[in-house]
Amino acid sequence: MSLYFSSLSSDRKRSVRHFRAASLVMALSVLTLSACGSSSSSASSTSKTTSASSSSSAKTLTPATIALVVNVLDLAPVGVAQKEGFFKKEGINAKVEVVQGSSVADSALAAGTVQFSGVSSTAAVLANAKGLPLESVVTTNIGNTIQMFVSSKWLSSHPVPSSASADTKLASLKGATIGELSSSDKAVWKLAAKYGGFSYSNFHKISFTSISAEAAAIKQGLIDAFAASPPSTAQLTAEGLGSVLVGVSNLPLGASQVYDIVLASRAYAKSHPSVVKGVATAVAMADNFLRDHPNKAVPVLVSLFPGFTASELTTSLKETQFPKNGLATQSDWNDAIKWNVETGAIPSGSTAKQGVVWTNQYINTAALG
Repeated sequence: MSLYFSSLSSDRKRSVRHFRAASLVMALSVLTLSACGSSSSSASSTSKTTSASSSSSAKTLTPATIALVVNVLDLAPVGVAQKEGFFKKEGINAKVEVVQGSSVADSALAAGTVQFSGVSSTAAVLANAKGLPLESVVTTNIGNTIQMFVSSKWLSSHPVPSSASADTKLASLKGATIGELSSSDKAVWKLAAKYGGFSYSNFHKISFTSISAEAAAIKQGLIDAFAASPPSTAQLTAEGLGSVLVGVSNLPLGASQVYDIVLASRAYAKSHPSVVKGVATAVAMADNFLRDHPNKAVPVLVSLFPGFTASELTTSLKETQFPKNGLATQSDWNDAIKWNVETGAIPSGSTAKQGVVWTNQYINTAALG
């Protein structure tokens, strides 16, 4: 899944393209003094027209760097905004780069080496708990997209009807060997055990450093299940390696929480409101493009995720909820808090107040149609 942002990062090595005014070539025949005077007037008019054209087309774009902590479809609005020219439309020359984790992104924001970061809502709440003055300026998706992918071998020996409840399906995982990649994975499996009616200790666990390593382990029969997001799960299903047993969105609070967002420091937002407005509005445009024009969006996603097919990305797009106009509500954030408290990711009593942890104020909804 690193392919698409790898290609985005390469844009940093290219110089910014400048618009060029079209040149006009005029052939003049000097026949009389009056004709010469007329030519002089025309040349003066042409010079003014060319100068105005150059001034209009040489619009200055404000640079802004966006650091993403993971390469998933949830944060695709950032890539789509760049690919479709939404950032440029809003006067932003955006650069996108991937960093290793939210703590690195937080430090980069604090140091000013990047101006924005694409992270989870959990990271935003944790940053606020640490006293870091960061806030979400636009939402890239609503609903936890993590899915529990189970091998065909396990499913054949532990059959469960597709119409069964989520709790019944999760109960069938007791004793499975699971792959864990992150603290988010661990939280998901703890809830899986809880809703499945058994202890987390009943899982056999193997740690991995990448989704590709977990996928390889599924193929080799080393693990029975692991947690991942689209489009990886759609690709593995298409390869016949297994299927999604339960999506976190099918669990309580899973479908209604703010999940991925774009953060900025409050100090930067206060001193550079037009830049923040440009970035937030461009990402919101991408949110709308993905949710309202899926047929047009799929080819764009194929170009951003070259390792996946149009069919896999079409399936994944249907499983990802992009918020209209990039907007969030207090209810969405409250559900994110409840979910993260239940998983133990954040301490009880944590809050996500509008104007502190998140805001919609920088999204120019008038520009979104």
